[in-house]
Amino acid sequence: MANKKRIANRLSSLKDIPGVSVTKNGDTVRVKHSAHHSLDFRFQWIETHFAGYFVDKQGNESQAVVHLRTGLDAIHFASAATLRAKVKRV
Repeated sequence: MANKKRIANRLSSLKDIPGVSVTKNGDTVRVKHSAHHSLDFRFQWIETHFAGYFVDKQGNESQAVVHLRTGLDAIHFASAATLRAKVKRV
């Protein structure tokens, strides 16, 4: 349970990126970007980890594309997302 909370908190830090919103609802964390052509993510807690799915603007969801098992995994994901957001703004 500690890992679940730790990972969810790390994902929540993505809301500090301009245009990004994060919502938590039970075992689900959604990360959305306001840009029209961006992909959003849905993270679902599955027993021991969060599985992450791409979600397009029409609500279509991919197969799981990332698994976050530790707080460090979430930090790596958040760092990559932050870098990607900075590159898109340049």
